[in-house]
Amino acid sequence: MTEIKNRNKKLDNMKFLLIFLVVLGHISEKYADDYGGFKIIFLIIYMFHMPTFLFVSGLLSKGTIDKRKYRNIFSYLMLYFVIKIVRNGVNYVINGSGNFSILSESGLAWYAGALFAYCLITVFLKNADKRWVLICSVILGCFAGYDSNLGDFLILSRIIVYYPFFLLGYMTDIERLMRAAEKIPYKALSIAGLGTFITVFVIYGEKLYWIRPLLTGRNPFSELEYCSSYGLVLRFVYYIAVTAIILMLTALVPNIKIPLLTGIGSRSIAVYTFHFCFIDVIWGIFGFGEWMRSSAEGIVFYLGMTAMAAAITAAASLPVFVRLVRFLTTPRLKAERRFINE
Repeated sequence: MTEIKNRNKKLDNMKFLLIFLVVLGHISEKYADDYGGFKIIFLIIYMFHMPTFLFVSGLLSKGTIDKRKYRNIFSYLMLYFVIKIVRNGVNYVINGSGNFSILSESGLAWYAGALFAYCLITVFLKNADKRWVLICSVILGCFAGYDSNLGDFLILSRIIVYYPFFLLGYMTDIERLMRAAEKIPYKALSIAGLGTFITVFVIYGEKLYWIRPLLTGRNPFSELEYCSSYGLVLRFVYYIAVTAIILMLTALVPNIKIPLLTGIGSRSIAVYTFHFCFIDVIWGIFGFGEWMRSSAEGIVFYLGMTAMAAAITAAASLPVFVRLVRFLTTPRLKAERRFINE
């Protein structure tokens, strides 16, 4: 594995923030229908966390795509099946049943499957004018919500909707982005922009909860409670807003090694693969969720769930899980491992 001193610390710190938000988002989803605070947390997280992850993945996939490293690309396909098998296996042990489908995916594994598709698509389109590809992908993403036949089959809806973020990352010059991110005016503007975004959602989050289907990437516009006929406009606004959030986060996340956190960010794939197993066990077997409902209220309840999300993020990043993901997705122990760090 690449030594941390040779890695891009800003991107590792971003990945730590994002993978923690993935875990917290999945916990928040359990309570969003019952707690107004978790509605707000859910909307804020789901507004940008996976698009930003895909943007960062695009940034880090340049070598894999440009050099056509198909071993790395097919490792994502292996990861797709590993996540599906592990998650369904844990569900079977806890609940006595599973829901395994090779060609359809609504849960965690979509991200790995989408990365596999994105890399192959971008390799195929390598000689095309990427600006036109980006424009066409945005247009296709805006119209995709009108087709209710897309959805989870072959992850088609999410692949179409989120590809612009991956492609934008691939097109972005990392060095120029890093230099721009360190400029004081850019940071000041980013503080103001993110502050406004968070303030709006804190104040109006419960009233805006109807946009939830728009944020998943897998639901048609017909599932929107309001403005379903104008889904194209909503998605275009979504693309612009999320791109702005991505750039603002890039400016504000520090470019230094933060003890523990930067290292967890570099192992985000392991956390992504196994975090829901921890959630299933802690909630399904040990009854943590019900215990918290009955013993904690108000801010204590929210802080308890946030602390548990942090603990799960740290536990799932342990080296044993990193090695397990690497072993399961790269059959040769000396296979190229860069994708683990992407």
